[in-house]
Amino acid sequence: MPPSLRPEHLLATILSSTEDGLLSFSLEGTIQSWSCGAERLYGYSAQEIAGQPIKTLLPIYELPACEDLLRSAKEGTLDCNENAERVRKDGARIRVVLKRAAVRDEKAQ
Repeated sequence: MPPSLRPEHLLATILSSTEDGLLSFSLEGTIQSWSCGAERLYGYSAQEIAGQPIKTLLPIYELPACEDLLRSAKEGTLDCNENAERVRKDGARIRVVLKRAAVRDEKAQ
């Protein structure tokens, strides 16, 4: 595969160019990737948010629902659209539209 088509290169290009706040997190709830749009939306740079818990972005009243979110991710039933409230780095609450999708490896069915 040519270097320009490597999955890592494609992901990096998408994350650096999109205006949307894209992020990914592990099944344990750790933020793994972060787009430039997410930087503008939430106020965290990719370097400072990578490795932090997804709970960092949730208002306190949504923290119990985070366990349901992680359970759904582990079961592969994460796909959904919803309106939600999230918390920026400066503590301000923002309304966002979430589109969740489970990413499975080639071995998953």
